[in-house]
Amino acid sequence: SSGSGAANPKGMKKVGVASPANDATSKRVRLSKEWADVDLAAQYPEEFKNTPRACGALFVGVMAIYVLTMHPSVSGGDNGELLGCACELGVAHPPGYPTFTMLGWLFVKILPFGTPAFRVGVMSAACDALAAVFILLATQRWFLLSLRADAPAEEGAWIGS
Repeated sequence: SSGSGAANPKGMKKVGVASPANDATSKRVRLSKEWADVDLAAQYPEEFKNTPRACGALFVGVMAIYVLTMHPSVSGGDNGELLGCACELGVAHPPGYPTFTMLGWLFVKILPFGTPAFRVGVMSAACDALAAVFILLATQRWFLLSLRADAPAEEGAWIGS
């Protein structure tokens, strides 16, 4: 069942098997092809049943912690310059932080409450909460991929090393 195109016990096709002579790059390519079409939601429906609720709860929880503990106005460092650029769509010192500037400008214009500094702080909190959700989803996918019967044993070898 390790040959190219052979079906594994779960009915999924293996794209190809790298020979021991191949380097790490070809191994990564092989693994990405093998796992590219994996439908984890179909294989583990119970694991994904509460994922939207868990993501929402994590987002709200992280957002609440950040908003309740953030600085209410302009703090030191480059904060004043970056805040001014976000309010006027200006360019800060190099590298300029264009994504921060455009998202900050959007939050300053959309949110109807608070000072511009507070609004940009809420933008930073929202980005951090969204990052926490992506980490949750990536960890869930990594964990479920490691449970698969046809997962290569060497892929989990880095854990604990």
